[in-house]
Amino acid sequence: MNISQLRLGAEGLGTSPGEILREADSLCEQLQRQGVEVKNEKQTSAGALLVGLGILAAILAAAK
Repeated sequence: MNISQLRLGAEGLGTSPGEILREADSLCEQLQRQGVEVKNEKQTSAGALLVGLGILAAILAAAK
């Protein structure tokens, strides 16, 4: 994901790019505490990116 995509996604979700990144960091930390291995790999699939954004959107919507 590049900066333009992050900003566009944030605008669509009614939030800020910084809030998306903060939430992603928080979720990563929670998963790691639960024993989940979180890899820092670049996604090459546009489909995987869209699925990830959809999940993040659902999480942000549930948190509001």
